[in-house]
Amino acid sequence: MIKKCYWKILLAVLSMAYNVQAKPKVVDWTILSDTPLNVAGLFIDKDNKTFVKAAGHSLWINNNQVKIDQYGYFINGFVKYGTVHLVFRPDEQNINICSIVKDIALEEHIVIEDFPAGTVVLGEEQVVYVPGESDAYYLLGYRKQTSSNPVEAMKFWISGGHGILYDKPLLAEIRGQKLLSYEMLRYGGKTNESYRIKEVLTGKDKIRFFGFRTQKQIGSGNYPYNIPDVLYYTECNTKKKKVVRTQDIYEKSPYFNEEGKLRQSAYWHVSADNFNDDLFLVFSWHDYHSAKRTDIIEMKMENINTPIYYSQNNGKGFGNAEIIGKGILPLARADSVGNIHVIWVDSNGNVVHKVKKDDKWSNEQFILNGVDAEDVWEGMCQGEWFLQNMYAEFDSDDNLNLVFTSNRKLVLAKVKLD
Repeated sequence: MIKKCYWKILLAVLSMAYNVQAKPKVVDWTILSDTPLNVAGLFIDKDNKTFVKAAGHSLWINNNQVKIDQYGYFINGFVKYGTVHLVFRPDEQNINICSIVKDIALEEHIVIEDFPAGTVVLGEEQVVYVPGESDAYYLLGYRKQTSSNPVEAMKFWISGGHGILYDKPLLAEIRGQKLLSYEMLRYGGKTNESYRIKEVLTGKDKIRFFGFRTQKQIGSGNYPYNIPDVLYYTECNTKKKKVVRTQDIYEKSPYFNEEGKLRQSAYWHVSADNFNDDLFLVFSWHDYHSAKRTDIIEMKMENINTPIYYSQNNGKGFGNAEIIGKGILPLARADSVGNIHVIWVDSNGNVVHKVKKDDKWSNEQFILNGVDAEDVWEGMCQGEWFLQNMYAEFDSDDNLNLVFTSNRKLVLAKVKLD
């Protein structure tokens, strides 16, 4: 009897030990800046060096601030064959692509001059690298297009450019020192709607776009308050030079205040990653009033109660979105063996981590704490609140390198997960 009880107890202890998650451990903590500048990107090269951008004319590489006046306004970056490349815009007619060499030095290797004026919204475009037979760079921008309705188009021209406009994505191929045809991305949406791209993934001969289709207009006039935002997926094959797949992933219904008159807009956050050509997507939003400055929802951490959604694409399309937590600023990253890690900020200011292994989600774990409201809410502009962002990448040892703001400082935390 004693032996049987002993073995039962031992098996129970072993089972508990197997199911207990190892606690994440912060193995490195580096202050990148003493000011809480908004993070725009984190890139890790083959030697695990990091690049962090905090403002359009301020640049940090490996904790060193680098002057970029001679290159222009920073707009984007990407990793190609283990080397970090940065993209700058000195003016509206030129673009520079530079690689990081000798630790923090920048070396220009592509200079594009005199591409079509008026087709790109300065500061809202990005350059991506697409491997494959084309082995080319692609420039993504936007054109503001008038309504196809003749009456609305006439109002736009009569008003001197203050009528209804729709944001339409543009895509161009860069070969050598030349920018080739710069054409609208035929994504399959409707004419009288905007398509704002929030996330871009590249693979062999393909570019994957995640963004929002909406009929909300840009410009003066009476906005429709009953138009939903649709999270939308577009896959472009650069070899075939056409869009080969589109899908509505999720539709967010409009939200109204108690009077039912003022529409609430949503500040969306979208993050995607892939492993062996399987796509993983997380997204959330935070509602705010879009009509009057005095009606802004008070931005407090305890008011954060929005769902974190997850959806997966195994080649046949994205499945139904599932709720895996509540918070804002979600990020999805795949580690070296294909486990899907999701992190976000909850209403208590904790950076939360959850991992999907063998199609099963783990419990929530707190990676870091101490993120307060001042670290999250950057400020208000034209009735909109702009959130600070978090960025993260796995290094070659599967440590999660996370950049975020903490105690009003820009921090790089290296976290060892289970």
